[in-house]
Amino acid sequence: MKERDYEIKQTKRGEIRFPYRPSRYCRWVTWISSLLLTAIFLYLLYSSSGTYLSAWFLSLALAVALLLILSFPRNIDLDEDEMALKGILEATYIPYNDIKRIHPISKSRLRFVIPLIGSYGFGGYFGYYIDLRNLRTIRVFASRLSGLIMIQTIYNERILISCERPEQLISMVRERITDNRQFDDSAEAAQAEEEDD
Repeated sequence: MKERDYEIKQTKRGEIRFPYRPSRYCRWVTWISSLLLTAIFLYLLYSSSGTYLSAWFLSLALAVALLLILSFPRNIDLDEDEMALKGILEATYIPYNDIKRIHPISKSRLRFVIPLIGSYGFGGYFGYYIDLRNLRTIRVFASRLSGLIMIQTIYNERILISCERPEQLISMVRERITDNRQFDDSAEAAQAEEEDD
């Protein structure tokens, strides 16, 4: 699907919705991982000749896969008071007045960022990642590695999201930030954040 096919929606409650669409890489990783786990289970089932090894493997693999599936990124919803990063069964809410900075970042910025607890391609990029340049944790909710947006809260928490229309999302969030004295949307602040972060 091309960006021109991307459609920003409005929910029944009047929220503006930016849907996540997984990249081709994420779709391939999800399918190959699922097929690989199935193949390992079938191999263990036939080679273990009646032991519980295959059942233990299946139980563990299903538990981990289900935990990951419940966190697949689905939508970014903007209402009047907060931004909601929604997964299949979980959501993270960021009040607009808690946002200190919001700006786009480049994919090359992620060279030193690795998953701590989360997924790197299976259904998207989500979870807690560690930045090896300055040993900070970053919460990630992304379905692709393009259109990346870094959000820094007033609590010094960093949240990385992806959106197919990042400039539009950033401008809509900036319009909704009303009385946050700590908000700094200058280009110098974004550049300093990029170099510091």
